[in-house]
Amino acid sequence: MEDLVMVLSVTGMFLIRIGIPVLLLVGLGTLIDRWQSKRQKDVEQQYRKPV
Repeated sequence: MEDLVMVLSVTGMFLIRIGIPVLLLVGLGTLIDRWQSKRQKDVEQQYRKPV
């Protein structure tokens, strides 16, 4: 039983140590990609308008 608790503990700590930062980086990358896409679309619309 102690071995199972130790394995679960190590697995949990691994997920906290590695999993959470990876999820944060993926979320941050997604936000930056959406922001960049919106910015690019706005710039393209601005240059397409007749002056």
